[in-house]
Amino acid sequence: PFMVLLAAFHALLYRYTGQQTIRTGVPVANRHRVETEGLIGFFVNTQVLQSRIDNSTRTDALLTQMRDATLGAQAHQDLPFDALIDALRPERSLAHTPLFQVMFNHQRRDWRVLQRLPSLEIEPYALPAEMAQFELLLDTREESDGSLSMELSYARELFEAETIERLAGHYQAMLRAMVEGHALVSAVPLLSPFERSEIEGWSRNNQRYEQAEPVFRGFERHAAAYPDDIALVFDDTRVTYGALNARANGLAHWLIDQGIGIESKVGIAAERSTELVVALFAIMKAGAAYVPLDPSYPADRLAAMQQDDGIQLALCQSGGVLPHVEGVRQITLDATREDERNPEVELHGANLAYVIFTSGSTGRPKGVGNRHDALFNRLTWMQQAYPLQRGETVLQKTPFSFDVSVWEFFWPLMVGARLAIAAPGAHRDPLQLADAIVRHEVSTLHFVPSMLQAFIESEHV
Repeated sequence: PFMVLLAAFHALLYRYTGQQTIRTGVPVANRHRVETEGLIGFFVNTQVLQSRIDNSTRTDALLTQMRDATLGAQAHQDLPFDALIDALRPERSLAHTPLFQVMFNHQRRDWRVLQRLPSLEIEPYALPAEMAQFELLLDTREESDGSLSMELSYARELFEAETIERLAGHYQAMLRAMVEGHALVSAVPLLSPFERSEIEGWSRNNQRYEQAEPVFRGFERHAAAYPDDIALVFDDTRVTYGALNARANGLAHWLIDQGIGIESKVGIAAERSTELVVALFAIMKAGAAYVPLDPSYPADRLAAMQQDDGIQLALCQSGGVLPHVEGVRQITLDATREDERNPEVELHGANLAYVIFTSGSTGRPKGVGNRHDALFNRLTWMQQAYPLQRGETVLQKTPFSFDVSVWEFFWPLMVGARLAIAAPGAHRDPLQLADAIVRHEVSTLHFVPSMLQAFIESEHV
């Protein structure tokens, strides 16, 4: 039972953490010598049992692995844990024990031999556990009637009680899988019927937005109906809907002439400016997906992004230079064609609208694409939840390599509102943002929490 219970625990820890090497501390009696069998005293030693699990590991293979690890450890249970630490010299921390942070303890509990003593009554007395010695401790016990009991102790600073209750249920599910047959550890269903129902409820969305279309279609309609409305405000520059649409159309037709079309990927390296907004709309109008290439990024990252994403052409602000990548043409943003008509490109909702790279905090940055119908659904929901009116102003201050920037750019212009563009670098300075909000009479803006806190604490706001 010990081996099965521990194997299931390791499998559960793998599923929770995704770590392929799982180690737990296990106390052993350390009474395998004849000299210590009859002595009263504390001889317990701590062993560290390790398993290696990945997506291809089956439960039967894990049981075999755990059996071998257990027998090997038992054969060397004299080695003190302290001596093991001295030999391995792991990096030490005051926050947790070395080599493992989770302990597993299994005991057989049978008081029947004591009950045969005359005039002796026995009843259990539970000592209160006032302090967690480990981040997580699983105690399992074989009772005298053949049943198994389980108890989890945990650090309250790390886990909520509800989390541990769910973990206990998932452990039982893994145990059932262990005894019912051979299955992939990664494929064992852990969720209870209630949890599955709850998750389905979270993700259920009955809202359907009919007649999904690329977001620039609404912009085009407003430009045709109200060409003199102000679309963009940048510093002291005002650009009307009619002028913005004409400029975007000219660049879009030029892109089409260069062979850019549906599902093409066009990189754009520019600071916040009216030219940037023109380029974003032009790329979409040509049927392509835009890929933000933040000029402030290191050169090697910009080069890798161009290589990974299959960019055919990159638009750069005048004076800006991207790292050269073979097969990627670099063109300045002033390229255009004398054609102000809306390009009639037939786009499907499943076509890419843009590709934004992840931060790379978990490894190499990856390009994540979004479709036109998904973008339309998002912005349509936003308009229903936070209705923007004609003439209201939204501040665009998020770096365009961050996904929040997408709704800042397209939502106001999709519904006939006004877009105020913050100066390059203003997202780092609450004073500049405050000035932009006042000067442009901004009615709607979005803050990440750290920026909001800095904004609130500014004495000048």
